[in-house]
Amino acid sequence: LDLRTIDWGGKNLAEAISKKYKMHYVEALKELQKKAFLIVDETDTTKDQKTFSNLLKKQVDDLGHELNLCLLNLQSDLNLHFRSVSTLGGVSQLRGLGAYLTQKLEIPVNRIQRLAHHPQLDFSNNSFKETTCGIAIGLAVEGARKAKAPPINFLKGEFARKSQSMEFFWEKWGHSLKVVGVGFL
Repeated sequence: LDLRTIDWGGKNLAEAISKKYKMHYVEALKELQKKAFLIVDETDTTKDQKTFSNLLKKQVDDLGHELNLCLLNLQSDLNLHFRSVSTLGGVSQLRGLGAYLTQKLEIPVNRIQRLAHHPQLDFSNNSFKETTCGIAIGLAVEGARKAKAPPINFLKGEFARKSQSMEFFWEKWGHSLKVVGVGFL
């Protein structure tokens, strides 16, 4: 029916970790893959765990906000009702992401296990396959999207290709040629 793109991913989380803990981006990516989590219920957690989780929550809140706007836009434009949201890709493996987004969106959010039309793609048994197939599916869906606005042609108006030498000649001799033209008439 319609497609939307939200520019958000693991890079947002890794950049936040990198800034907060003053570490290199690559190290932050490793930390994200090893021990990233979102705490939904903060009982029986340490202060460090809460701090780390709250750091990631701030970034996931941006995703939740953008996703909520997209869902509301689709609901109003196409009169849809959403029953669930499925996540796919590397960040979908983040512990607590589904529960946290469920709270934010008030719609059940779960990691996708299989595609309905392609049951041979089982994402639950191989995280590498889930990450790579998720990217491939995202790119394929993005390629199927219809352009809402026609492409802009920057070769019009002041950006149009023109002879610089003629323009320079007219700047230098234009007034003189106008005077000669008026004198001739």
